[in-house]
Amino acid sequence: MSTVLGDVQWNALLKELYPDGLPAEIMMRKHVFLSKVQKDGDAYGDHMAIPVVYDNPAGRSATIAQVLGSTDSPIGPTKSIKFLVSLASDYAATWINELTIRKAANDRGAFVNARKFEVDGLLRQLGNSLAHALYRTGDGTIGRGDGAWAVGGNVVTLSNRADTKFFTTGMVCDFIANVGGAPSGVAKNSSVTFKPMVTKVDEDAGTITFGLLSDGTTAVTALNLVFTSPVVANTDFIAPVGDYTTSATLLKVRGLAAWIPLTAPVGGDSFWGVDRSVYPTRLAGNRLNDPTAPAEDSIMALAEVMHERGASPDMAIVSPRQFTKISKRLGAKVEYDGAGGNAAHGFMTFSIATSAGHIPVYADPDCPEDRGYLLEMSTWRIKHLGLPEIVTTDGLSALRRPGLDQIEIRCRYYAQLVCLAPGMNGVFAVS
Repeated sequence: MSTVLGDVQWNALLKELYPDGLPAEIMMRKHVFLSKVQKDGDAYGDHMAIPVVYDNPAGRSATIAQVLGSTDSPIGPTKSIKFLVSLASDYAATWINELTIRKAANDRGAFVNARKFEVDGLLRQLGNSLAHALYRTGDGTIGRGDGAWAVGGNVVTLSNRADTKFFTTGMVCDFIANVGGAPSGVAKNSSVTFKPMVTKVDEDAGTITFGLLSDGTTAVTALNLVFTSPVVANTDFIAPVGDYTTSATLLKVRGLAAWIPLTAPVGGDSFWGVDRSVYPTRLAGNRLNDPTAPAEDSIMALAEVMHERGASPDMAIVSPRQFTKISKRLGAKVEYDGAGGNAAHGFMTFSIATSAGHIPVYADPDCPEDRGYLLEMSTWRIKHLGLPEIVTTDGLSALRRPGLDQIEIRCRYYAQLVCLAPGMNGVFAVS
């Protein structure tokens, strides 16, 4: 008599499938920044206070009386602030029919491999989500229309062709006219509202094809991207459903674009409770917004300014296309840097000589096409309470789905990117 692999047996198999815990390299493969940034699993409490010292005491003068007794003596202690940071959550799940389990009951290896394959896929999906978010502001958008595609059709051309890699077939999306505004639903008729679902991804053309997500009872025969409120525009932003919210609370990890914005913060800024406009370079990083300049020139120019300000950037990150452009222009010799972080693989790099020293340049597929970063990696942390992991809070790694002949496997992470010294880092525009 064959034995069906159930929850108890699957829990025992976890140690066999993942003897050293869930493998980090699955999540981090080819994600340069995610792989190299330090991970600290100590994000306890309602929030984390991240202290940043951004200026020295003002009490100094060549005249001692000026320091000690004059009414116009320089005053002020060391200037510091605290970013009050909270964790972001991200989830993934898969379902397996009980009939499928029974069909594989006589072949334990087939079932185990299939289940491991699904879990590894969930880890990669969460790793991709985290790696993408590490470069963004936290609003959850993953692409934008290029302003040319025909409103009313179901094929969207993205303004950045490379962003197609962040879409997957079956993904259900919201369209957002302006980040901060309400997302739109697709209207099939006057009484039923649907969300668009990705049915095709063409990375060469930079296009996403959408179909309608049926409610299970209403037949879906056609799709027009005509939205209820507001009317869709061909420059709308696109986000997976559940990643974008209209509230002031951002659901995704607040990444480099949030910590080091290309536009300096102005009065009224509130980032993790801090108005960074009082000292933008120390509290929101250094920036060079000259997209007409070659990326290598921007790296050298920004490194010079950062070096003057006391920073020592030890890593430059650009997109793969920018990496290739720089390498061709410089005739650079690309080298292998060895293992990246905790992941069992390395990354290709070349160095650019700057006044701050030789800075290695890396290509990260998650880096936006129009941005590059100069980072001092010792100032960055991913604070977390579990990077992608199988949910086993109740002691079970799989659950029976109520009302369905299926089991459910969930994975998740709780994490947030923090910077201990924003002023030691910089961002530059590229085209």
